[in-house]
Formats: sequence, C-alpha cells, structure tokens
Amino acid sequence: MIDRHLSGNILPYLQKKYPLTTTFDVNKALEKQLEQTNNMDLLENDFLVSHEIMFKYRSNGNYNDMIMKVLNKAM
Repeated sequence: MIDRHLSGNILPYLQKKYPLTTTFDVNKALEKQLEQTNNMDLLENDFLVSHEIMFKYRSNGNYNDMIMKVLNKAM
C-alpha cells in the first residue's frame, strides 16, 4: 500500500516539482552550503576491523580462505 501511494502520488508530484537535470555540474550554491565529511579513517567504518578479520602474511601466497571469509561476511 505504501509503495503504491509513493509511486502513484508522491513520486509524480516530486518529478513535476523537481525535474531531473541533464547537466552533471554541481550546483555551486548548494555545494558551498554543504560540509564535506570524510569518515573513511574512522575504525567504526572499517569493515575488516569491525568484523575482526585479520590478514596475516603467508609465504605461499594462498589467501583464498581469508578472502572467502570476507566475502561471506559481506554477503
């Protein structure tokens, strides 16, 4: 019911009120108002740290089991 209301009423209204632009340039006035935040260095955003996945050096170079562990956790 919510999806039907959104797609039938809300989205058409938003498309008429705020039509899509074909330009890829950023609105400079809007860009000046927004603060850029870079949270990439925070440990809470580090997937490997938060899931306690530790890659250790292996002389044979076979990391398949570790890679599969990361992929399984990501899925």
